[in-house]
Amino acid sequence: LAVEVAAGAAAGGAAYLNLEPVHGPTAGEDAPVAALVASGVRRVVVGILHPVAGTRGQAVAALRAAGISVRVLSDAGVRLRTETATSPEAETIDAPHVPHAPHAPHTAAAELIAAAVAACRKCNRALLYRCATGHPFSVYKYAMTLDGKIATTSGHAAWVTGPSARSAVWAERARSDAVIVGGRTVRRDNPNLTTRKDGGHHPARIVLSRSMDLPGVYDENHGLGTGDEDDAGGGGGFTYNDGSSGRLSFDSGFQLSAIQSTGSGDGWGPSAAGAGAWKQEEAEHVYIPPLTHLWDTSVAPTIVMTQTGARPAFQQQLRNLGVEIVEFDELTPAAVAQYCASRGYLQLFWECGGGLAAPALLDGVFHHVMAFVAPK
Repeated sequence: LAVEVAAGAAAGGAAYLNLEPVHGPTAGEDAPVAALVASGVRRVVVGILHPVAGTRGQAVAALRAAGISVRVLSDAGVRLRTETATSPEAETIDAPHVPHAPHAPHTAAAELIAAAVAACRKCNRALLYRCATGHPFSVYKYAMTLDGKIATTSGHAAWVTGPSARSAVWAERARSDAVIVGGRTVRRDNPNLTTRKDGGHHPARIVLSRSMDLPGVYDENHGLGTGDEDDAGGGGGFTYNDGSSGRLSFDSGFQLSAIQSTGSGDGWGPSAAGAGAWKQEEAEHVYIPPLTHLWDTSVAPTIVMTQTGARPAFQQQLRNLGVEIVEFDELTPAAVAQYCASRGYLQLFWECGGGLAAPALLDGVFHHVMAFVAPK
């Protein structure tokens, strides 16, 4: 992407990478290295080598074979610390990532390189943790007021903090493979759990509920959402393709039973003449979104994790909407993390309340906490 944005201006320049690109027959990938070579850069500075066995060092070797000068800062930092300890008066070296400081002393250069390597490791902490342990890196987010409350008096947690905190949360979602909540959060907040960005990466939205005690597809769900207009609770509305709106009614068998256009007397129902034909015609022109936001999989994928045999009919209704159902013999945070590892997830972002956070903490699932403290 950076090469595309440069549009030829990178020729003769330097490329700075926080992580060695994936390359080689083991990974079956050569596009990143090919793009760097085609860009015409003369020098590449790599923060850290790739941690995956069979991939580590492959891109560096390929770039050097193509005549590009490559420097790995993590290796340079080790060499500098060794040289400084044995020969304080040794020759100074360049600090490649610090403009206008080409002759920094060994100690200063070592500190700058160490800081750069630490930043690179932080950028790639989920990958490094997964490679070291086999488990995804889990971040737990919570917000509380100064009196120690993590929700308002009405039980909602959506309005504890403000816009800046929500922006930070959306950014963390974009860095994650999945966002995890419990059933109570779905019932009380009706969240979207999206990144608020058009296009790009959208994490899977995972709901944990042992009993499947969750809102039905078209049940009223007036949760407060996660803090912006798009999260306002639904209430049986729909939108025609021409932008006009209407109102829906459903029978006890989960079937659409009546439709009423807003601002007009037109509509259909069980007693309306020709209702069947009108219903079929309208069905082709009406988008009927689920009233619980997470059941709308056109925005982002949703996975419900539950225990075996819980509400099979409801499970099928959700599957019909594209929601994936995963059953466990025993649903625990540790089992969920292990399952997510089997799917190749690197980072999980837990936005759950205390009811789910407590057992997750006991299971040792969380590795990093993102805490927001608000005055109210």
